[in-house]
Amino acid sequence: MVNLLILLGYTSKIILSKLGEGYVEKVAKFLVEVVYYFLIPVAFFYNYSVKDLSARDLGLIGAYTMFIIVALPLVYLAKRIKQLNLGDIEIKSLLLVAMFPNFVFLGFPVTLSIFGTISVASVLGLYSIVLNVLVPELLSSRKPSFTGLLKIPALYGFGAGVFVHYVSLQVLKPLIETLSITPMLLSYVATFTLGLRLGFVSSKISELAKFTLATSIFRFVVSPITAAVYSSALPILEPTEELQLIVLFSMPPAVLNTVIADRLGWRTELVSSSTFILTIFYVIAIYPLQYALFG
Repeated sequence: MVNLLILLGYTSKIILSKLGEGYVEKVAKFLVEVVYYFLIPVAFFYNYSVKDLSARDLGLIGAYTMFIIVALPLVYLAKRIKQLNLGDIEIKSLLLVAMFPNFVFLGFPVTLSIFGTISVASVLGLYSIVLNVLVPELLSSRKPSFTGLLKIPALYGFGAGVFVHYVSLQVLKPLIETLSITPMLLSYVATFTLGLRLGFVSSKISELAKFTLATSIFRFVVSPITAAVYSSALPILEPTEELQLIVLFSMPPAVLNTVIADRLGWRTELVSSSTFILTIFYVIAIYPLQYALFG
């Protein structure tokens, strides 16, 4: 289903581009806003209104924090590899795609299809969105805008869900039950939008190949290995949660990274093209394998 929805989204992009200039951007922007400002906060509200916060949530946050701590020095070490020919801007762009995987637009539908839940993806998705606001600002030598956190709709869904859960507002139970379809709806719309948002390759082939190779090592090797080592060293997660963690840590870069790279003046074309290539590779090669092993 994930593969078909991404293919449908990408096919729709091609068709819309034939109809006239601007159609793709208008439809994609509308769907992104629906997902970001409505479906994500509602899904977070539902998820946290029916579940307890636990030490395992902190364990998941710790896993992602550990990966960032591991990835940062390794990316800067990549600058010393002359064959990669990475300058300062390329290193910052690599940090962006290496550290911020697609926990939401791809992670939600993948874990829902394999495990039937988004419990782990919702925790990591929320945390990664927060860091995605702050870390690039720090890397760009700008003063991070903490007020930007107030503009993250997922935080409001999270806060409202926790409030309803622990205050136990019985009157809202019928409403909460009707929202049980939201995670699945979010997965379908987000997956279709991901296909619609994938950009065409637009960079020098040799430069792109080196950048994509470096990114793939972090996303498909370093990241899942970090998750596996973390789970083994600190056995605080349930076995299915450990598997979800490893699957999520093998996600390709987030599509949102392209927007951030463009805003900060980094190598947007490298970020966009590598994200496109690795997303296609994940959907065709890695996801079917994960589904066969864990589904």
